[in-house]
Amino acid sequence: MKNRPRFAFVVPKPYQENRLFDLADLHLNRDNCLFFHFRLKRELETHGFEVATSDIFSEETADTVLYLDAPLVTPLPHICSKSFLFLQESEVILKHNWDSKNHALYKGVFTWHSNLTHKLNYISYRWPQNIVAMPQWNDSPMYLAGLIASNKQSTHPLELYTAREQVIQWFEKNAPQNFAFYGMDWDLPQLFQRIPFSKTSSLAKKIDRRLSRIPGFKKSFCKKYLCYGGKVDDKYKALQQFKFTICYENALDIPGYVTEKIFDCLVAGSVPVYWGAQDISSFVPASCFVDRREFNSTSDLVSFLRGMSALDYNSYRNSIKEFLLSENAARSSSRQVAAGVVASILAMKGALSGRT
Repeated sequence: MKNRPRFAFVVPKPYQENRLFDLADLHLNRDNCLFFHFRLKRELETHGFEVATSDIFSEETADTVLYLDAPLVTPLPHICSKSFLFLQESEVILKHNWDSKNHALYKGVFTWHSNLTHKLNYISYRWPQNIVAMPQWNDSPMYLAGLIASNKQSTHPLELYTAREQVIQWFEKNAPQNFAFYGMDWDLPQLFQRIPFSKTSSLAKKIDRRLSRIPGFKKSFCKKYLCYGGKVDDKYKALQQFKFTICYENALDIPGYVTEKIFDCLVAGSVPVYWGAQDISSFVPASCFVDRREFNSTSDLVSFLRGMSALDYNSYRNSIKEFLLSENAARSSSRQVAAGVVASILAMKGALSGRT
């Protein structure tokens, strides 16, 4: 019996030993974030591949290799010739992801970046979304607005972390009763992370986390927020508390960079206030969200949200329901994106179903 061709996923250590595909791992699979990789594995298996992370099938022994984001050290030419690169994080998060000289070495490069997909060896994909069955929407949200995001910093000119924090500061000062926010690390001291050269350093965050464990240190040095609700176990339940959700991407004006943030709001029935990809309306109709670019300040935005009539608000929600049932939304689903990725890999390998 002929051995099945081997397909290796190259991933960081926490996702090795096939944990990348383990939906039962509630720590790694927070908010079902591994579902796309699970679907990708299933899709590859239906085409005859045997699939594992690269600690099980090495890059040397695998027939096909997929790198989830660019490795810091570019693989040797004989590895690159059978490898695909799957770009996930933007340049704000991983600058080395976007070195076009390295891209040219791979058999193919999957990207959501709209300005690259017409170029040789780039393959377009939409950021995969978990478009789950819509829960019962909350018709009486507790807060006018809110957000869910981890506390991060960056010195990159396109970052939107600062804009998120400015919204928090505005509500803390002007209308704390109308706002709540959740996420990780807002209760850290952030002594080292506030140093400019360490803003993107994971080591700085680790130091701050260690400091926060010292008795009395957290209480004395951590910033205290009136509106902070801590971490969330169920993102959709949290979002349903908000009439509007401040939905800013991590980065500004990057074509095609439409992540799960806006889709999470839509599924929960919370109207997004969106800021991020310049071509957002190619992915989500403008009738489904409030466009932050149309306002000069947070104050102007809040005035608009407060003044919105029930008729206009319900119009947004009706548009959201219609969109979530549409083919356009389905094109972003994890199932369709996974099927498209595998079809592209097979085509570029010159393979028929079940063969390499």
